[in-house]
Amino acid sequence: MSHQLDTHLSSRQIYLNSLTPTIRVSNGEDIFTFDNPVEVPQGVTALVSLESMSFANSAYNIDTTNNTLVLGFSTGYTAIVLEPGFYSFMTLVDVLNSKMTSVSVVGEYLPTLGKLRFTGSSSFLGIYKEAGGFSTTALVPIGYNPSLAVESTTGGVLTMSLLANLSGLQCVYVNLVNLGCQNLDSRSDSTTTLARIDVNANPSEFVFFVNTHGYKTAVTNRLLQQFHVRLEDQAGSVIDLQNIPYSMTLQVDFMYNKEVRFQPELSDAVKPGDEAA
Repeated sequence: MSHQLDTHLSSRQIYLNSLTPTIRVSNGEDIFTFDNPVEVPQGVTALVSLESMSFANSAYNIDTTNNTLVLGFSTGYTAIVLEPGFYSFMTLVDVLNSKMTSVSVVGEYLPTLGKLRFTGSSSFLGIYKEAGGFSTTALVPIGYNPSLAVESTTGGVLTMSLLANLSGLQCVYVNLVNLGCQNLDSRSDSTTTLARIDVNANPSEFVFFVNTHGYKTAVTNRLLQQFHVRLEDQAGSVIDLQNIPYSMTLQVDFMYNKEVRFQPELSDAVKPGDEAA
């Protein structure tokens, strides 16, 4: 949004580095508190923007939230658990096959279809969303249709309904939890997110963001002393950057509060007598 910076107050820049937080909540969430806060005078609104940021694309595409498959057989259920890490389709199939040897199921990736196929004996019934006290969490990576209770086999062969997806982290939402602002986000309606950054780097490479459009967010805070940073993925979960540090530059600008004047609707300006005339 475009704002007129019409006060005598100079801009303030705030440099945050995950190596030096006041409180480290997790690998993607930190709290920074300053002894010398930014005070916002009466009659003035503060504008906060994310001017730049750098972070590594170090979040695993398979982690503890999406690493379990539940295989169903006529004799019972078996849970397959993958170790967190960076997976390609080749490594995913290799690891699955090493873990499914004991149940005589073989996985393969079909590059033409972009799907995984699982082949077993006639006792292999499919992959279950929930069964035997276990849950399949690797829905996206293996291409499981979440609307199904079970991806069923035909004659011991199962081709997954959806495309396998190992793209991992697609974007990062930079959320300053304690800012008083009301940006809109389809994930949660209103949000304190300052920026959405596309991840356009390979795993383990760095992503660099610069606010080239000059976006600024008006906040209601009168005292900017603490900055609670949460880096979230597209699902709203805090990202685990595996202890790889990130850094960012925030900028605080100021503008005088303006009196809001509403233009009357045309229907309000037309009197009933005028309509008759």
